Amino acid sequence: MVRYLIRRLAAMLMVLIGISMLSFSLIYLVPGNAVDVLMGGEGQVSEARRLQLEHLLGLDKPPVVQYFVWLGKLLTGDLGTSIRSGLSVSQELAMRLPVTLELAIGAIIISVIVAVPLGVISAVRRNSSIDSALKLTGLIGLSVPQFGLAVLMLLVVSKYFPSMMPGVYQPFLKAPLAHLQTMFLPVLCAAAPIASVIMRMTRSSILDVVREQYVATARAKGISEMRVILKHVLANALVPVVTITGIQFGLLLSGVVVIEYIFTLPGLGTLMLNGIFQRDYTVVQSCIVVVAFLFTLVNFLVDLSYGVLDPRIRYE
Repeated sequence: MVRYLIRRLAAMLMVLIGISMLSFSLIYLVPGNAVDVLMGGEGQVSEARRLQLEHLLGLDKPPVVQYFVWLGKLLTGDLGTSIRSGLSVSQELAMRLPVTLELAIGAIIISVIVAVPLGVISAVRRNSSIDSALKLTGLIGLSVPQFGLAVLMLLVVSKYFPSMMPGVYQPFLKAPLAHLQTMFLPVLCAAAPIASVIMRMTRSSILDVVREQYVATARAKGISEMRVILKHVLANALVPVVTITGIQFGLLLSGVVVIEYIFTLPGLGTLMLNGIFQRDYTVVQSCIVVVAFLFTLVNFLVDLSYGVLDPRIRYE
């Protein structure tokens, strides 16, 4: 077990270093730099002033040197300073990351609560009208793009339920009801496609497990169908469901930009998007590394959960 943990942690570190190198390289392929944004356009300040700004921001050094300087600070916990706002990136992330985590965790919880029971029903009632309706619903949930679903939700709610329209984001401790009202639609919008994926995976996994011999043996012993499904089938069908849930959580963390932008949530996605528009390299690089770290951490925890869900799994 210890050797497995060491190997997995080492692999996580290598992945994060590779992602940091890739993000740093891709950002520097974008024409222009942060000085162009700060100047407000070409030719508005002298060339000497431009060179002075580039030296002040460290942009006059070779890209390789800039990368290792940034990586060295990152390894010590220093995420740098935003070029645009002058604030510490750590402070920016501390303010923004809870919003994104709340959105992602809320979407995952709702998805699992809704999708797993529906997947079980769809599998148990295979080839019935209920199964067909659930499969069609899942297909629609997968097919509708999130930005289209978000706009549609806002249009419907604004016309028929105007009192439920989300307002300006406020922290939960400051205004609990206003906070919940603001987060309800974004969480629902984020949960819809994830619920479709989890429901389909639950159905498929259960249909694979019910064909096993031990399920037929349990039924032959006279155990009720409900107990067979819940105790013998569902328990052994959860490993692939947990896997796809972990993957969807990681994808959601990196894909909340559209939802946060449409619903004007001050989250990590909005911070990253503004950083890209403003060529604020420090913010963008830090956001990418934080998202990558959370993604790998979730997958690591999912791998560890396999041993709890299935005692037959051993880590070596």
